[in-house]
Amino acid sequence: MSSTQKELDKNLTVVLTLKDRVPFTYRWMAYANESRFPFKILIADGGLDKQITEILSNRSNYPNLDYDYIRYPYDETYSIYHAKKADVLTKVKTQFAVFTDNDDFLIYDGLREAMKFLTANRDYCTCRGETYSFILSPDLNALYGNAIQFSLYEAASLEEERALERISRHFEKYSTTYYDVHRIEDIRENFKALHDFDIKDVTIAELLTSFMTVASGKVKKIAHPYLLRQYHMNTNCAKEDILVDRFDRMLLESWSDDFTAFVKAVAAICGIRDNISVESAIQHIKKGYRRFIDPVILNSILKNTIQQPPPSNTSIKLYLFKSYEALKAKLTGAGKGTKINPDARQVLNQNDFCPDLNHDQEVSRIREFLLSGFKNT
Repeated sequence: MSSTQKELDKNLTVVLTLKDRVPFTYRWMAYANESRFPFKILIADGGLDKQITEILSNRSNYPNLDYDYIRYPYDETYSIYHAKKADVLTKVKTQFAVFTDNDDFLIYDGLREAMKFLTANRDYCTCRGETYSFILSPDLNALYGNAIQFSLYEAASLEEERALERISRHFEKYSTTYYDVHRIEDIRENFKALHDFDIKDVTIAELLTSFMTVASGKVKKIAHPYLLRQYHMNTNCAKEDILVDRFDRMLLESWSDDFTAFVKAVAAICGIRDNISVESAIQHIKKGYRRFIDPVILNSILKNTIQQPPPSNTSIKLYLFKSYEALKAKLTGAGKGTKINPDARQVLNQNDFCPDLNHDQEVSRIREFLLSGFKNT
């Protein structure tokens, strides 16, 4: 590693937010330690597990990492969760910061390219490379296995000069900026606003920080592998969406307050950037949001045309199981009652691997790590 690269790496802090899913945390830390993760790590833990606190508090368990572990109150509500993120960002001492989850794999060179771009282009607020989802075979929800079915998330740069033009395009081609590399002053301000507004709706919370970012400056998506995201059924979002969809959330009493705060916050930034009235910006944002949310509402209405009883814990588990089984069958060509080949390496191999990633050394290293863990279980 060159001295120039070492100096660049010192400019980034990776914020790892935790809420249980402890096995994924152990996997994340194991890979980071094995690959000598080159950036500063802040771990913000809002989970219940106490053993993980003991393990992560002892830095000798991960000698190749530069990290601080911070135990926060349990993330029982979104208010507490947002307070955690706002607080941990005050502890960042680097020029850039990026959020990550414990089931994701960051591509180190992708982070470096994002930092280089932001350093050279002051009119851009964030930068991110290519994000890919993947699944593990033979078990979708496992920690280790053969990483297959890589799919590229669609995302576009937002490089319009006027804030309202970027806002309009963001509504049309929405892709959250949450996982982008941010300038620390911008991300700190945006997540402080999220905490101060005490947003209850999870969707509005994501939109608030993302659209504040886009209103503040340009957003760049570069052609370089950046993030690998494992698709599985153990995410809180997957379970929550079964219970309450977006249309249901819009009928809650708190939704109107959340939406008003979102619109006013983004409009205030647009007013300053474009030198227009806040009221004019508000009307523009509302129109864009309507176009953005119309298909979602229509889908919710059509889905609920046939009345169904509220889902029980049993029905949620059944839904997740059926979704999992359907995906397995699709991937392996297995029909009803057909068992998946226990040797994942023979089910889907390199031919199912995304061509764009074939020659990326870091991606290959991640796949080898996941496969070696499967062999040893």
